Amino acid sequence: MLARRSLLTMLALALLVPACTEEESPGDGSQTPTQTQPPSESPTATDTATSSPTPEPAPVLEDGRHYVFIKTIKTGTDPKVIRFDLAAFLTGDEANEAAVEDGVIEPGDSVPNDYYVVNDNPMLRKLPLADDVKVLIVNWDSCCDSIVGELDEVAEAFKTGATEGLYRSISGFWITVKGGIVTKLEEQFVP
Repeated sequence: MLARRSLLTMLALALLVPACTEEESPGDGSQTPTQTQPPSESPTATDTATSSPTPEPAPVLEDGRHYVFIKTIKTGTDPKVIRFDLAAFLTGDEANEAAVEDGVIEPGDSVPNDYYVVNDNPMLRKLPLADDVKVLIVNWDSCCDSIVGELDEVAEAFKTGATEGLYRSISGFWITVKGGIVTKLEEQFVP
């Protein structure tokens, strides 16, 4: 009886092994399929799904100039990194419309000093800084002129929360982004 079960088991395995290996793909080159399909002229759903490239992740910010509130600048890292809160610096009719929508002014009124900042998204972003990032700051002594600044000094102002002096942490900045890297920081003067 035991010999009969063993014989039946071996027979079943002998029948199953070839059936399984026919459908397997030749991943290691040791097994070749017994039946091949001719290539189709139009791609199948499987072909299109596997042959299309994986989409690139969306950049933190598109190339261009963006108004931000800097939170930190790390200069002791490679690459240097800026962490910021993206906002919108609006002027003219656009500023007035946004301020009316936010209930800050009445329809027909104008925002003070012809600007209004919209910052309704608390998400913080970070980007690397170019090694040769240009820094322009407001010369508060001459009121409103931009002068070349030092990145380390701007970073220190944000680290300490400086509100007076040449380097201040209370200003918004324009950042210029190229290829996912910040190439320029420009402090925005506001009265």
